[in-house]
Amino acid sequence: MNGRQAKAIFLSPDDPPPSATDLFALNVAATPAGVRNALLQTIGHLKNLGVAPAVLSDTELVLAEVLNNIVEHALVAKTDTSFSLQLWHRGTQLEFMTQDSGKPMPNHMLPAAGMPNLNVKRADLPEGGFGWPIFLTLAQNICYRRAGRTNALRFDIPLAAR
Repeated sequence: MNGRQAKAIFLSPDDPPPSATDLFALNVAATPAGVRNALLQTIGHLKNLGVAPAVLSDTELVLAEVLNNIVEHALVAKTDTSFSLQLWHRGTQLEFMTQDSGKPMPNHMLPAAGMPNLNVKRADLPEGGFGWPIFLTLAQNICYRRAGRTNALRFDIPLAAR
């Protein structure tokens, strides 16, 4: 995880961060088209706030990974459903929270950051497995919690360029 551990920094994933401003919230259809629409709306909102292009790129990568994982893993067996995405702009960071009623993460914990094994024959190279390590590299203050039948994932994206 690049030396960083995911940690719980919020008292409850159900409560918005204190003194948050610029709340932006979406109800996202749990489909690939719903994810694309949510990405377009969120990045458009952040452009209107004057967020730097490099931060927009990082945010889009992180959100694409998170939102697609919700659709492809947590809500894979559910049809005609949705999940929530919330965003707060606070100080030097963007704070995000997603909530869904899908399957929990394995062992109710964040997955490890390991990259796929690339020391294999060319024909055996993996097609996926890179998104989660990218998420863990770009996001900060990551907190996952399963409460009842709800998954809540919170994370920050710093507004300062890397």
